[in-house]
Amino acid sequence: MMKCYLTSTADGEHQELVFAEKRSDAIRKCEANQWEEYINVRAVRKPDYDQYAEQRYVPKEVLVRDGWWFECYGYNERGRNCCKTLTEEDKPLVVDDHVYCNQGCLDRLKVKEGADKHE
Repeated sequence: MMKCYLTSTADGEHQELVFAEKRSDAIRKCEANQWEEYINVRAVRKPDYDQYAEQRYVPKEVLVRDGWWFECYGYNERGRNCCKTLTEEDKPLVVDDHVYCNQGCLDRLKVKEGADKHE
């Protein structure tokens, strides 16, 4: 049975939720294993997220609700990547598993993506 593990380097960088049958498999699968030796990668069980094992990812709405933070995926008023750090207190908008400050950031992204297709 697949279980959820929070993997990271020993200093807490490169955090990632990984689904695997065993802790050792989670370490081998994770991004942190690309940056650190196996012995320096941590894997901690997150049984609350085991229910998402079949889809192999935890929805961003769930993670935001549980206290995780994300950077806005949209564009700010100046036409640049927004990248604002968002938590549950910011009441972020989650669309297609991307997190946005608000509808404006999402709309500006859609306009930018449309413009890129026509160039």
